[in-house]
Amino acid sequence: MGQTQTAGHFRFPQTTGRVRLFQKSVSTPMKKSGKILDPRIGYQEIFDFASGEAPEYRLNNYLIYGRQRGNRVKSPQFPLAMSPMRSYVPDTLPLPGLDFRRLFRRAADANAEVARFDGLLKGINNAELLLSPLTTNEAVLSSRIEGTQATLDDVLQYEAGTKKPAVLVEDIKEIINYRQAIYYSRRYLESRPISLAFLRELHQILMTGVRGTEKTPGSFRQTQNYIGKPGDTLENAIFAPPNPIRLTSDLEDFQAYLSGNDIEVLVQTAIVHVQFELIHPFNDGNGRIGRLLIPLFLYQKNKLSQPVFYISGYLEQHRETYYARLREISSPAKDWNGWIEFFLDAVTTEAVNNCEKVQNIITLYEELKEKIPQITRSQHSIRVQDAIFNRPIFQSNDFIKDVGINPSSAKRFLRQLRDADIVRELLPKKGANPASLIFWRLINITEGRKIFSERTELENNLSITDSTFVVHK
Repeated sequence: MGQTQTAGHFRFPQTTGRVRLFQKSVSTPMKKSGKILDPRIGYQEIFDFASGEAPEYRLNNYLIYGRQRGNRVKSPQFPLAMSPMRSYVPDTLPLPGLDFRRLFRRAADANAEVARFDGLLKGINNAELLLSPLTTNEAVLSSRIEGTQATLDDVLQYEAGTKKPAVLVEDIKEIINYRQAIYYSRRYLESRPISLAFLRELHQILMTGVRGTEKTPGSFRQTQNYIGKPGDTLENAIFAPPNPIRLTSDLEDFQAYLSGNDIEVLVQTAIVHVQFELIHPFNDGNGRIGRLLIPLFLYQKNKLSQPVFYISGYLEQHRETYYARLREISSPAKDWNGWIEFFLDAVTTEAVNNCEKVQNIITLYEELKEKIPQITRSQHSIRVQDAIFNRPIFQSNDFIKDVGINPSSAKRFLRQLRDADIVRELLPKKGANPASLIFWRLINITEGRKIFSERTELENNLSITDSTFVVHK
């Protein structure tokens, strides 16, 4: 959809009341309902804002909006919106006129697959542990839609102590923040519903200490931002979100819709996501918060037993269609049905993929729950197992800390895991830097492709290489 830009010199007071415009030297008279307002008069009562709507006035081909109580607004520094394109006005929810005959079959398929996925979730006692790599991968893919380049292995290697180029580190920090926002939201929703204050908290976590820190983390915007290609201005932007003078009321309407019930939960989820994206309430990070809302809303509506659902893989793979469907809603066509169809297809596809990955992780966990005790012959075998599931790429020192037992025993267990080909050496020990290891089968499942193959006899003495990994035997 393009990059979010901010027209920083267009600031908007968020008060209501009677608006006055002070005109010093205006060459073109202003019109209101056909009445010309004389620019030679200093102060003019322009309109009463009691209705909550933002009337518009045309001044030298710019639209001017006002929402200020008893304040003098001097030209040319208007703290008012001046834009040659009209900012988006969100549709009133619930939406009238959706074609449910057209949407019914897709909604039924999506609901069936989500129910199957949730059945798996209900059978997992330690979901946060087992699904940790999938959560990180969701953070990677959602961030990649916004232009980051870091991969899952980049993140895991960085956390295991591997040095990465500075530009990649910036990507990785954004991904780690996104993952933190996911974990925070799970704890928050255990006792409280989604609220505007909660969304600000998520934004604070997402944007702290990374690119965009200057864009008011944790605060709704007070400036007119817009979507466009790098170098675009407000004049030729692809999309201008709602004017900040109406942002508060738009968000209050959005919260009311979040708290209410529409005709079908997955259809309502599709609408929640896109309405948030089009309101675009933050100066940056809207896309990631909007995608994070999907599993959170499904959990709030009891569609999921845990706020866990990974959809960004489909959206990233179909990025152009994703953005096109979003734009079509803000176009005169207002194709909500097309967007909801696309969203339901995404939910169905990713629910199937999620089921396969989660089932494979459960199977692997159960397999190793029998195998690792046989290898280690220790009462601490479950600690060993949980450590590598929680952190599938790690340094040997991290493993010793995570297991929390005598270091000599932990080192012995690590050698046993390597000898059994449960973990492999990713980077050898070098000087003071400990070796890095990888739980390769879990990485294969998370990536959804066979990066590593079963070890053969020949490979005992060779390095296995991949486009992103080098594993030392």
